[in-house]
Amino acid sequence: KKYLVVLSLFIMPSTLLAQNADPSLPTIYRIGNIPYESQSTLFGNLKVVVLFGDPSKDGPYVQRIKFPPNMKIAPHAHGVHELKIVSLLGGELHFGYLGDEGEAMKVGNIWTESMGLVHWGLAGPEGAVIEIHGIGPVNSIPYKKD
Repeated sequence: KKYLVVLSLFIMPSTLLAQNADPSLPTIYRIGNIPYESQSTLFGNLKVVVLFGDPSKDGPYVQRIKFPPNMKIAPHAHGVHELKIVSLLGGELHFGYLGDEGEAMKVGNIWTESMGLVHWGLAGPEGAVIEIHGIGPVNSIPYKKD
């Protein structure tokens, strides 16, 4: 049997929100000045920044995540009504859906992660940087099989 256990992937305390995540105010993020914060997650330690919105609440958000070199992202899905549109901004990421071999994503590739669709990843030897445009709230459902 396969079953899923609901866990929160990203705990988003207000300290992880970028200085100005208020959509009513103009914001410019400059390369090298994006305020990433370390965060412990279900998959390990990441660098995370929320550029817009709040992933822990209903509504749109934009988030960047830096994966360390060779980090394995275990099979998981997302719940509620969550939808993610993900772009690879830097590094390498091997990405796939449950049951396939996946593929080596190239910088500029875009993919979706829809509610309930189990997927996995592996960051390359230099790590990876992704940007997510999504609708929250964010949660991760680890994939488990008996």
